[in-house]
Amino acid sequence: MGDNNQTTDVEDPSVEQIDKSYNVPVVCRTQEWFKDTSQKLVILVRKVTQLVSHEHWKVRSAVVNWSTKLLMECKESLKECLSPLLEVLLMVANDDFKEVSSRSIEVLKNFQACYLTTGDQSVLDVLEENFHLLTTKLPRVLRTSDDVGKLQTLKLLCGYLLLFGPSVCHLLQSLPHLERLMISLLQLAELDCSDVRMLEETALPVESCGTETALPRWPKKSFKYFFDTQIEECLVQICRLLGYYGDPSLLIDYLLDKLHESSVYCKQAILIINQILLGWKGIEVSKKDIFCERSADQKEAEIEDLVKCIIEEYTCETLWEVPLSNSQETTVSLMLHHSPERASLTVERLNSNILQCCLLLEGVTACSEVLGQNFRPFLITVLCPVMEKAGSNCGLVSHTAHVALHFMSFHCHYSSVADIIEQNADYLVNILSLKLRHFTENPGIPVVLKVVLQKCDCSILLLVQDMVSEVLCALDYFHNVQSLPLVRVMLEVMNAIQRWFPAQPEDISSRSPVLPPSQRVKKFLLDYLHNKQLAETFSDEDDESIENPDGRSTEINGYFNDDEKKPEKPLHVRMVLDILQRCVHLQASNNIWVHLLVLDMISVGVVVLKQHQDDLLPMVHQLWKPFVQQFSNDVTVMIKAFETLSAMVSTCGDFIRQRTLQDVWPKLMRFLENQAKTSYGKNSGSYQFTGNYKFQLKILSGVGLLAQKLGFQENEVGLLASTLHPYLSCSQPVTLQQAALGAFDTLIELDPDVVWLYLISLSSSVNLQPPHPSLCPVELRCTNDEPECTSNVQYLLQKLGG
Repeated sequence: MGDNNQTTDVEDPSVEQIDKSYNVPVVCRTQEWFKDTSQKLVILVRKVTQLVSHEHWKVRSAVVNWSTKLLMECKESLKECLSPLLEVLLMVANDDFKEVSSRSIEVLKNFQACYLTTGDQSVLDVLEENFHLLTTKLPRVLRTSDDVGKLQTLKLLCGYLLLFGPSVCHLLQSLPHLERLMISLLQLAELDCSDVRMLEETALPVESCGTETALPRWPKKSFKYFFDTQIEECLVQICRLLGYYGDPSLLIDYLLDKLHESSVYCKQAILIINQILLGWKGIEVSKKDIFCERSADQKEAEIEDLVKCIIEEYTCETLWEVPLSNSQETTVSLMLHHSPERASLTVERLNSNILQCCLLLEGVTACSEVLGQNFRPFLITVLCPVMEKAGSNCGLVSHTAHVALHFMSFHCHYSSVADIIEQNADYLVNILSLKLRHFTENPGIPVVLKVVLQKCDCSILLLVQDMVSEVLCALDYFHNVQSLPLVRVMLEVMNAIQRWFPAQPEDISSRSPVLPPSQRVKKFLLDYLHNKQLAETFSDEDDESIENPDGRSTEINGYFNDDEKKPEKPLHVRMVLDILQRCVHLQASNNIWVHLLVLDMISVGVVVLKQHQDDLLPMVHQLWKPFVQQFSNDVTVMIKAFETLSAMVSTCGDFIRQRTLQDVWPKLMRFLENQAKTSYGKNSGSYQFTGNYKFQLKILSGVGLLAQKLGFQENEVGLLASTLHPYLSCSQPVTLQQAALGAFDTLIELDPDVVWLYLISLSSSVNLQPPHPSLCPVELRCTNDEPECTSNVQYLLQKLGG
């Protein structure tokens, strides 16, 4: 059957000859016989080619060798078998085993050089017809076949594209071929939008996703018609080959038409456009796997125009500004700009919008990868919208946008994301200023500043100053409506300043060491004696000479010298003061989320201003009255207010000691006393999930340290110990008992004598013996003997050594 042995017998083919010695018919190998035999063998060949999907690689290798033998030596005699034999080689061209794929690629390259490059029209017609039939049946394969069948079909399609090479461009100029291929790919690339986890929000700032040497990855995609990642890789390879060999302008124009034609194809069209664009650049198109290079006359200028068109389409409002949640902010924005029925969307629709945003961000990044440094002029159009998505509350969109920023900075030859922001800061400041003047139409624009602060260091502070001023002005106008996103950005400014200008750590060596009881008594007596001697030798004349040694007014030489100018405040201090000034009024907001964010800002602000007491104390004075009202608010706000109080006490010290004891402390102690009765006997159950329990735990965990910072005296320590006493009962929840013991531990460090005396009064089992016979015994009467508190009281007495 070989082509070299294909000769025509001279005998009349109509006369059947029989070999008399063996009594078998003698075959006359005529052209008619070759044709009939080829048609009969094609059934057998198709059965054998099914082994191409065998799990063992040696079987697949044997099928490749068998197909190669028939294809190269029997091309003319077995024309009917040409298609199935080629399909075997095309399907294993992307085989996982190198021995199989390399042999197949070698044979296909030889076949292409021998028949396709030379312009064998008969072979080319057969291949084009098979390609058309393959794209026709692809939608049916998607609906009926399993992942293995889909993968084999896509490998075959990928193999055809490799075999056609540059002829793909000519082939796809045929509208039927283009229609069938694109529709098949659009159906195959349909994404699964049913995963509810896409709606998860991000609560913490997204940190750096990676470095330029180890770039981050895009989020994983889930497809509707397949689950195997190999199918996704094969789909990407097909799109890349179309971009590499085909006409990207023709393909992208067709897909953009489909994108606008129906929302059904929107996400798939964006995905395929992104891959075609990368394929034109030859990105991740293996040079060793392609059978021939494309033509060298690639139109760089046309591609730049094509990228410009794609950027304009991607960043248009209808595609880019889609709602990502049904939150209050999104609902208000939709009702302002769209019909009210769009204000509430289904989960599937929201997921679809989230995936669409992620694909658009990947597309913008693909454009930057294609153009490289030439993409820098396009940053004026895309940088601000991408940063706005990076500050989104949707975790998936935010992560994708941060990854996009890293890729864009890398492809445009910037050293980091901070560098790309600094180099384009003038544009960002300008666009932010313009859009904040129409804040109701651009409610998401303040998050651009949030992303700038997350990505940059203190060197950007001078450039950020104008952006912060614009946000503060917008906050003054919109303090009642839509103030929440602005307040979030202001909190991010505070956190950034705290990160850039950390407070100096306390000098632990300056603290007085904790002395044992005997040494404390000795020190107390020595100090008392020293102070008494000083008081006796000190006279009024000495007092006058010290107060006014020159006879001149102290107001001129002291602190009241008005001629002496104060040093200028640092820029970050001025920014913090401006923000805290807004917090004075924002504490009266009706929005609980604004309350919580404002209290966070106060906590951070007082820590930042700790080294600037002249600015801190007047500001705390302005904040105090509205701050005290937060302890009569919702329990969630009270928990946050207690954290803020701890920060204020740690930075202001004695300045707010009296205010705290008069305005706040009675409310806290009253709450602990009342809730001790409520939590009694609720060691398990749903009580531990209530807000009151959390507030109890928060107060008990921090009240000891708060008393220590306020410098409680003996009577104050005793009153606090009596308030904490009910929480030593074993009938209280264990966590509350542990928190109360921790508070007692702090009070022991503050004044162990008062704590010891109070604990002794609670225990009837302690027998006090005088240390010396000359001392009279001391009898203490038990005031409140409660067996439920005995174990915890004994534990504390053991720590005190009593």
